[in-house]
Amino acid sequence: SGGCSNFKPFYSHNVEPNRHLTLFVYLNDGFEGGETVFPRALSHGKRLMIARKNGSIDYAEGVIDRKGMEECSKGLRVEPVKGAGALFYSKRGDGTNDDLSMHGGCPPVEGIKYGLNGFM
Repeated sequence: SGGCSNFKPFYSHNVEPNRHLTLFVYLNDGFEGGETVFPRALSHGKRLMIARKNGSIDYAEGVIDRKGMEECSKGLRVEPVKGAGALFYSKRGDGTNDDLSMHGGCPPVEGIKYGLNGFM
């Protein structure tokens, strides 16, 4: 048992001291889906920017079908690669929360995703 389940994007305003920097690392391969998504990362919200496994960036207009998570089709979506991940700030330079850091984990379509969070 175990593994990462999906979770809806959220932003915690009540955690103090709030983490300033987050690192999420993918610990395994062998599953489909399971992307980390930042639905507010682009201003229009409908266009999808995809950080691909090969390091390239693509743009798409389509819908990614993840049951119960329409947010998987908005903003920035980071495809999982074992040993790689997403590093992002939760606060701006002036100490206020950065709403663009709101993020979530899209559910794996097949298999189990394991990940590690580091908060600084």
